[in-house]
Order: sequence, then structure tokens, then C-alpha cells
Amino acid sequence: MLVVGTCGCVGSDETLACFIAGSFLNWDGVYNSEMQARHDTFNPTLKTLLNFGTFMYLGAVMPWEQFHMPHDTGITLPRLFGLGFLILVLRRIPTILLGYRFIPAVCHDWTEALFMGYFGPIGIGAISYVEYARRLFPDSGESDNEINNLTAAMIPEV
Repeated sequence: MLVVGTCGCVGSDETLACFIAGSFLNWDGVYNSEMQARHDTFNPTLKTLLNFGTFMYLGAVMPWEQFHMPHDTGITLPRLFGLGFLILVLRRIPTILLGYRFIPAVCHDWTEALFMGYFGPIGIGAISYVEYARRLFPDSGESDNEINNLTAAMIPEV
């Protein structure tokens, strides 16, 4: 809360600041090993409850009808699946495979790096950024056709 509040006051990016704070906290792996040694059950329980609540909310507000609008925005289900595949193949997996040697406390070999590259965390920051971008652009129908198509396609793609 201190990091988010401070970054909000100075106008910086809260998501990046939280990532940096978490990386600093567990830079040498001591925090993670201490949590494992204590067999702490409160933090995993709290994390699970927050994850369930977040994903239940996202599922409830998900714009399902906007996932297939070929005439309005050009978004179709095959294009969305192709985009998701390209993100996995070109962004996440190669990055983790190239950098797993620098994080030995997290990944011990290339198979764990491949697993982490496929199942690793991504998305909540993107949702935060798309909501911020949506506030910057005008509402649908208040601008030219190109910006209207962009604002209509941002949320379903993310």
C-alpha cells in the first residue's frame, strides 16, 4: 500500500513499482525460502482468496459478446486464439528460457523455465493498462472511425 500510495502521489506507474518492490524483496530468494521453512498457511490462503475473487469478478464483467465482431472491429475467435499463441511463442517462453540462468532461486533447469514461461503470471497488469488507456481515449462514437475501432478492439484483445 505504501508503494502504490507513494507512486500515486508522484504520478508514477504503480504496477511497475510493485514489480520492482517484489523483486527487491525476494532478490536473493531469502524471503521465499523463509516462507517455505515456516510452512506459512495464511499467505497462500489469502492469495488464493484474492485470486478467486479477482477472477470471479473478471469473469462476471468480461465482454463475451465482443469476442466475435468481424464486421465492427475485425475481431474473430480464430484471430484471438492466434494472437494468444503468438504471444506465448514469441514473448513469454523465449524470454524465460533466455533468462532462467539469472534466477536460479526460481528456475533450476530449462524444463522449469519452459513450465514457468507457459504458466507464468501475465495479464493483470495488461488489464490495468487497458483500463488506463480506455480513460485516455474518447468514448465510442465521439471521435473518428479509426479511434472508435481502436477503443472497441482494446478490451476484447486484452
